[in-house]
Amino acid sequence: MLAPMQSVQALGSTSLLTESFSDPTVSSPAWVVGGTAFTPCLTASTDTTQTPIPGCATGAVGLPPGGDAAGSGALRLTDNSGDEAGFVLYNKPLPTQAGLVVNFGQYQYDGTGADGISFFLTNGADELTAPGAPGGYLGYAGGDHPAIGDANGVANGLFGVGLDAYGNYSNFNNLGCTNTGIPTIPSFNKNQIGVRGPGEGMTGYCWLGGTGVFSTPLNVDSALRRTAAGVQVAVQITMDPPSDVDPEIQVAINGTDVLDVPEPTDLPPTFKFGFAASTGGSNDIHEINDLQVATVNLLPPSWDLSGTTSGAFTVGGTGDFIFTATPDPAWGSGVDPLTLTNTLEDGATVASLPTGAGWNCSATVIGSSTVSCTYTISGTQTPGVALPSLTVAEQMPALAGTVVNTATVTSADNYALDTSNSVTLSRLLAPAIPVTGAAIAGPGLTGLLAILFGGLLMVAGRRTRRVRPR
Repeated sequence: MLAPMQSVQALGSTSLLTESFSDPTVSSPAWVVGGTAFTPCLTASTDTTQTPIPGCATGAVGLPPGGDAAGSGALRLTDNSGDEAGFVLYNKPLPTQAGLVVNFGQYQYDGTGADGISFFLTNGADELTAPGAPGGYLGYAGGDHPAIGDANGVANGLFGVGLDAYGNYSNFNNLGCTNTGIPTIPSFNKNQIGVRGPGEGMTGYCWLGGTGVFSTPLNVDSALRRTAAGVQVAVQITMDPPSDVDPEIQVAINGTDVLDVPEPTDLPPTFKFGFAASTGGSNDIHEINDLQVATVNLLPPSWDLSGTTSGAFTVGGTGDFIFTATPDPAWGSGVDPLTLTNTLEDGATVASLPTGAGWNCSATVIGSSTVSCTYTISGTQTPGVALPSLTVAEQMPALAGTVVNTATVTSADNYALDTSNSVTLSRLLAPAIPVTGAAIAGPGLTGLLAILFGGLLMVAGRRTRRVRPR
């Protein structure tokens, strides 16, 4: 198992994902796998039908008959046959603004030295279901190049880091790309680490820089197991927060910084990521494990609000709207006080002060159409752990119809990724219970009206029996 090359706790960052790939299953359902002539698989499992990532088939090259022992496996992206491509994609948006630190182990072995492994980012607003082109494009880039084929790159690509054993990832320049200010220009170099920028289809994916021929071998072709000497390479990829002055992408190998390139500008608020590997006329087994994904800076919370209803909700009656605020589990801990605002619609009003453990609703006026409540957090609120629910009792209007209720939570430190900090609930009002003669005791207002109008009482549009005066 790998230890992270720098402590995310020491950096004051937020962990986004930990996936060892060393066990028979994975912890997240957000993974998407696929490939050409090979499907990536977990070497510690032989269940080829499990999801989202299958186990490797019994008898797979380089593995014991029953697969690797639990806790000592890896995610195999390709085996050592020719013309294969495999990919694994994390199809869940993660935040960009606090930067990114990714640690993982990579293994390229038992083959003839091709092609390599890529790590790449795409726009988090878009579905990530397919990688870029295989071969020298390493599953990230694309282009129009006879030597390595014409193919499309990954859709909405932001950047891709190539751990390029064979050398073709650095061996092309697409139309419109320039090398101005780049210390190393694209050229065929075996055993090179390089970074390419944003792209779509066959356009972009420009070379941002590379190491040139790298002194630490990325692949050990003579090794038959990933445990052999020199096969394991610890990789750390860091993306500075986009708000930094002159932000960069850095690559460190076995604890040593080996590459720094300018970070692409205008990155979107969220990203998704993936790994890919491929073989061609030459080959290697390609594997990764011990993945840790974290932010560079402490991530703010992003509050989610959910709601439900309770009660009869009759015309002229009452009903409860119940709201629950939770910091998104993929974001940071809540610290600052949280305010819930709720504007009642369709003639509904506040029946009584809202209730909920820890909520202060003194700013809410009974009989009004506006709710304002504040919750002061003690210490921090753990991502994914909900605050106590807040119940808002409402007086329904006297007319039949539907009442709609929209509530929103905000805090000074909240990052509004989308509209998930608001929720809209609605209820169709049931007719009021008809008032019968037995309900009219004495000459009250209702009785007088009944007498005045000939004993015919209308409640919510329904006719009740005639009440005869005594």
